[in-house]
Amino acid sequence: MPWFLNIGVPDERYAWVPDVFSEEECKEIILLGKELKLEKAKISKESLEDNSIRKCEISWLENTVENNFKYEWIYRRCTDAVNLLNEKFFNYDLTYMEEIQFTAYTEKGSFYEKHIDVAYHGNGHRKLSFSVQLSQRKSYSGGSLFLYNAKEPDVCEKEIGTLIVFPSWTLHEVTPVTEGERYALVGWTHGPRFK
Repeated sequence: MPWFLNIGVPDERYAWVPDVFSEEECKEIILLGKELKLEKAKISKESLEDNSIRKCEISWLENTVENNFKYEWIYRRCTDAVNLLNEKFFNYDLTYMEEIQFTAYTEKGSFYEKHIDVAYHGNGHRKLSFSVQLSQRKSYSGGSLFLYNAKEPDVCEKEIGTLIVFPSWTLHEVTPVTEGERYALVGWTHGPRFK
C-alpha cells in the first residue's frame, strides 16, 4: 500500500494516516459528492432536522451494482486504512463498514455539536468511526474535529487526504466553520458486541 507514508498516534485514543487520498483524488471525491443530491443533515436517518445540534449537508456514497460500483476505490482505500490502524492500535473485531457519508460544511456557521457515534446497525455495533479530510486546510477557518478524551479536546489533523480513526463512543464535534468550505468523508465500522 504505497499511499501509507506514516502513521500518527498520540496516545492510542485515536490514530491517523496521512495521504490516504491525494489532493487530486480529494477534488474528485468532492465533485462526486456534489453530484449526488445533498440534503440537510439529520441526527439520524429517521430523525427530524435539528439545526441546534447539526448544520451541514450530506450525501451517501452508495457503492452498488446500479452505479457500477462507482465508489469502490474510495471504500477500498478507507477499508485498508481503517484495518491497518485497527490492527496496530485497537485490535477490535470488525465485520463491515456502513455506507460512507460525504459531508459538506459550506455555510458560514456550519457545525456538528458534541455527540457520540455508538449505534446498533444491521448485524453489528459501531466500534470505530473515521473521518477523511477532503479540503485544503487553508481553504477554510474553524471546522476543526475535536475529540474529547479528557477535559481539553484533542484537535485532529487537518492535512488534505488524512484519515482519522477513533472509537465510536468518543465524544466529538466539528466546530463552526467561520470562513470558506470544509468537505469530509465520514464512516463507521461494525463488529460483534464487546465481551
